[in-house]
Amino acid sequence: MQKKLGIKLYTFPKGRDGGIDVTDDPKNKNIIIQVNQYIDSKYSDLLGTLKKKFKI
Repeated sequence: MQKKLGIKLYTFPKGRDGGIDVTDDPKNKNIIIQVNQYIDSKYSDLLGTLKKKFKI
């Protein structure tokens, strides 16, 4: 993502759910990226989760 956006990104420690958050600026947080971890999940399960999360 750093290369794609052309900026330095900072990560936070893993959360309780095992995901990692990323930001462009630890103080202002103009950009926030959430990285979730799904182990042994089927594509249909992941797609269902995304639809619920983003109300698609």
